Amino acid sequence: MPARNASKEGAALRQKIKAEQIIECLAAHVKGKAEMTATQIRAAEILLRKCLPDMASALIEPDGPAATSYRIERTLVDPKT
Repeated sequence: MPARNASKEGAALRQKIKAEQIIECLAAHVKGKAEMTATQIRAAEILLRKCLPDMASALIEPDGPAATSYRIERTLVDPKT
């Protein structure tokens, strides 16, 4: 069994904890439990962009048995027949 790369796992865990802390602060502000200045909110936004992947450009394509596709056909029918 190969040795685990603790440095990569530790870095991922630290990154997750930082993101959770930032999100908790923002959620507290939204709920009115904590006050934040506009500068603090902007800083939190910048830090989250560095911590979390940006999913705006991600293309999600369904595949497998759960994927559903529909086909719509239109045909012209002669009312005289």
